[in-house]
Amino acid sequence: MAYLAASLVMLYPISNVLHLASASYPGDARLNIWTLAWVNHVWESQGLSLFDANIYHPAKGTLAYSEHLVGIAPFSFPIYAATHNPTLAYNIVWFVAFVLNGLMAHLLLFRVTRNHLAALAGGTAYAFSFFNMLHGHGHLQLVWSFWMPLSVIAIDRWAARPSWVRAITVAAVLVMQMLASWYLAVLVLLLAAAYVPFAAFLHRPTRHTIGRLAVQSLAIACVLLLCVAPFVRHYVGFPPGSIAEAAGFSADFASYLVPPQGTWLGLSWPSWMPDQPREPYRESTLFVGYIRLVLFGIGLLWVLGKGPGPAPDRTMRATGAFAVFLVVAGGWLSFGPGRDVLGLPSLYDVFVTLPGMTLIRAPGRFALLVSLGMAIGSAIGALAVLRRWPNATRYVVLLLILGLSETYFVHFPGGRPQPEAIPKVYEFLRDLGPGAVVSLPSHRGLPWDWRDADYQYFSTVHWRPIVNGYSRREPDGYSSVAKLMAAFPGHESATAMRSMGVGFVVVHTEHYEGGALGLIEKAEASPDFALVARDGPQMLFAVRPGR
Repeated sequence: MAYLAASLVMLYPISNVLHLASASYPGDARLNIWTLAWVNHVWESQGLSLFDANIYHPAKGTLAYSEHLVGIAPFSFPIYAATHNPTLAYNIVWFVAFVLNGLMAHLLLFRVTRNHLAALAGGTAYAFSFFNMLHGHGHLQLVWSFWMPLSVIAIDRWAARPSWVRAITVAAVLVMQMLASWYLAVLVLLLAAAYVPFAAFLHRPTRHTIGRLAVQSLAIACVLLLCVAPFVRHYVGFPPGSIAEAAGFSADFASYLVPPQGTWLGLSWPSWMPDQPREPYRESTLFVGYIRLVLFGIGLLWVLGKGPGPAPDRTMRATGAFAVFLVVAGGWLSFGPGRDVLGLPSLYDVFVTLPGMTLIRAPGRFALLVSLGMAIGSAIGALAVLRRWPNATRYVVLLLILGLSETYFVHFPGGRPQPEAIPKVYEFLRDLGPGAVVSLPSHRGLPWDWRDADYQYFSTVHWRPIVNGYSRREPDGYSSVAKLMAAFPGHESATAMRSMGVGFVVVHTEHYEGGALGLIEKAEASPDFALVARDGPQMLFAVRPGR
């Protein structure tokens, strides 16, 4: 109940719980609404290929141009199957992600501290880290990270008493996180690999258990390969991201220490400071919070034997060391390519030499490891305070609330998501003959290219192939196709549409600069197109058969 209440409060500025069935942000949020709906639609239907999505017609394998979200889709499927409302399914799963993030981090931290208030301090720090608040408006695939702390628990239990059931549990948790997104697949593997030495130190396996762990580790690796390889193969052929792009999405020290715009600290930040608050949309805006830094520092002093209260045990010391490792390693990686950190060379430059890692185009996302490390350290710091001053409960609660306030959006630039009705002309397509659909105008290459995600979202009411697409990548030759479609209602455009199997054109006149009166008049007079329906500013044309 505490995490549910915290989620309702913390997410209020970037959610709309009264309109879960219709409210969403444009751009990446609607891309993810469509992605979850497509995966659910494939599971519900028969004979459809998962990766041959209905976008970028007539190209194949188009789901791979963005994240597939297969690890998240099972949670949305019951809602989608019952309602066929993709927005409702997305919004519920999105909200649940924050609650589960807090609960699973709490479970991990209570296992370490045996104190619910200390675990709550760390659990809320993880669930509502600014990393999650930053990506909350549109990147469900990065917020869906509750398997991360759960993987640490699973590995710890397995290392303490290896068994096949526990090994299978480790594999299942890792697979579920890896299938959420490519970034989280990389991050959870890094987390697992980093924790194994700490688990070995804690549990000191015997010669007998080392053999069992080795055999079961091989089995876990095989399971991961068998489960993940069918998805990975659709992505490995893509060219790597550019160094310039990675540098633009990298962090620096100010990323973690300067509060973002829109928070109360950011709004009151002195103008004379050398580093100013950054936009809450930027990949490099990764504020960790001063209260959490203080708790982390108290926890670090305590595990080093220099803080207040009784000396920590061996488990607490190892867990504190692991928290420091996550903060240092995650932060170092997040600094990206070609950048020295305190005189040390770029760790990212070494990391991207590993197979497949050149697909990492946003090094700032390694900050998720920092968030988990800060959460662990915050919990240990809260426990240190409670051990030293048993009557300090109210003060720890106050610190917890102040820590949450530091990442709360007093003012979010995009406002709250608003209801968005799918135009009725797309519903008309369900009852018409065969043929792919193109929506115009295309916003490809423009600053508001995020509007093209709407066309994917609108396609969820009919699931016909559409020529449009909004993804991280696009098919070869798509630029030429987009230009031909944009030449509507010219004869050359109509000829291209027929050759591609396009049967219908939806024109959004409200998106044409200066209006689309002349274009509509030409379309209505053209022998190549016939007006089928209109609903306000949206018009549906059929492509006439060629002569």
